[in-house]
Amino acid sequence: VLLLNEMLEYFLAIQPSQQTKDLLLEELLDGSEIYDWYLYDAGSESRIKTVIKHIMRLEEFQVSILRMKLKEFHANFLEQLIQ
Repeated sequence: VLLLNEMLEYFLAIQPSQQTKDLLLEELLDGSEIYDWYLYDAGSESRIKTVIKHIMRLEEFQVSILRMKLKEFHANFLEQLIQ
C-alpha cells in the first residue's frame, strides 16, 4: 500500500478515487495477499511497470501533465514580460 501511495503522490497532482486506488492495488498484488507481496519477488518489477502504465492512462495523470505544462508556460511568459 505504501509503494502505491508513493507512486500516486509522485505521478498525480490530483489524488484518484478510492475505487481507482483499490483497482491499482489489486493490479499490483496480482492475486497475492497484501502481507505476501514482496518488492523483490521475480514478478514484482513487471507488475510495478504495469501499474505505472495504468496510472499514466488515468485522467488524473493527464490533468497533472496539463497543470505542469501550464505552469511552465506561465513561467516562460512571465520571464519574457520581464525582459
